[in-house]
Amino acid sequence: MERVGGWFGYFFWVVGAVSLFAAALGIVDYTSRLAADVLKTMYFPEASESKLYAGLVWGLVVIGIVVIAAGFSQPIYLAVVAACVGGVMMFIYSGLLIVVNRRFLPEQIRIRGFRVGALVWSVVLFGVLAVLTVQQQVPRLFGAD
Repeated sequence: MERVGGWFGYFFWVVGAVSLFAAALGIVDYTSRLAADVLKTMYFPEASESKLYAGLVWGLVVIGIVVIAAGFSQPIYLAVVAACVGGVMMFIYSGLLIVVNRRFLPEQIRIRGFRVGALVWSVVLFGVLAVLTVQQQVPRLFGAD
């Protein structure tokens, strides 16, 4: 640190904080836009997409507040919660891919054969891994080692 001066330490923290904030903001924006589009297209065609988007963004904010308020303030706990939620989401996402591809796409472009098998395999794989991860990590989070 002394080679580059004391300013570099502050610069490093500022750049890191701005980068993490931008990444988190981008993830919230992208997932909310995607979910609002799917909800409007498939389930609520009369609803306003911008209101769905705003509701989803604020829903993610509330979930984040609940997680922090529940005492999960240490980075390792937050990473474990994120990994568990990510595994469950991949399981759900893989299942939705099959449903959307088999029900809502025109016959000419629906997936068939090997690709359906690969998606079924991903649903099974992500489901088993999500259950195992949650089963192993939740007791550790609540101190029941």
